[in-house]
Amino acid sequence: MKTTIIFASSLTAFSLSAQAALVHRYSFSSDATDSVGTAHGTLAGGATVSGGQLQLPGGGSSQSGTPGGHLSLPGSTIQINTFSNITFEAWYTRTSAADWARVFDFGASTGAGTDYVFYTPQNSQTGGIRTALTNGGGGVDEAVVTGGAQPAGETHIAVVVNGTAVTPTIELFLNGSSIGSENLGARTISGLSNQFAYLGRALYNDPVLVGSINEFRIWDNALTSSEVTASFNLGADNVIPEPSSVALIALTGLALLRRRRK
Repeated sequence: MKTTIIFASSLTAFSLSAQAALVHRYSFSSDATDSVGTAHGTLAGGATVSGGQLQLPGGGSSQSGTPGGHLSLPGSTIQINTFSNITFEAWYTRTSAADWARVFDFGASTGAGTDYVFYTPQNSQTGGIRTALTNGGGGVDEAVVTGGAQPAGETHIAVVVNGTAVTPTIELFLNGSSIGSENLGARTISGLSNQFAYLGRALYNDPVLVGSINEFRIWDNALTSSEVTASFNLGADNVIPEPSSVALIALTGLALLRRRRK
């Protein structure tokens, strides 16, 4: 009886976990295919896929006539403005420092970004990592989270937007740990534009990222702190089980225990 109660308690805990589903995944095994959804990427500006990663060689600025290597995702397919909560997750390596180069940037552009959410490994204002979301334009009214200097080697980040919380927030995680969060106020994911979705390229006239992206994911909800940590610990090649899958495993285990007790 004691063992059965432990399993039932575990199953309850699994069932109460955040109901986040992985809706877009780019593993770059051989190309820029979205292995979960249908938002397949288009390589541009000399970007390639090799060694299981998106290779970003740099060259040109983001809004020049010939922007450097990046991946263009179909914003109209991802439809970021249909989300209330969202988590962007990436494993990347930066091989050349440049202020404001982006790992990802989603939103609209009229020479300067408008209605966007992005993450950069280095910014000229504080010198460290930075994420921001705004429904304004050109740096107006941003919700911003910043951190220290970009670590060496491959880095894991998660940008978690919890728009349905009592106090809506944007939170930045670095290598499994929270760097900080910011109150969104009236800003929302639904207020963003579906016009552009880039990996390695900015909506501003900023440098393109020089380095590589091992994996990029979009979840349709706000991952919890423990889920972000678990995902970081599992690494880019593994995905934390969705609650329904974990519940199925627990039910199977419970059924086996009951059979043994008969």
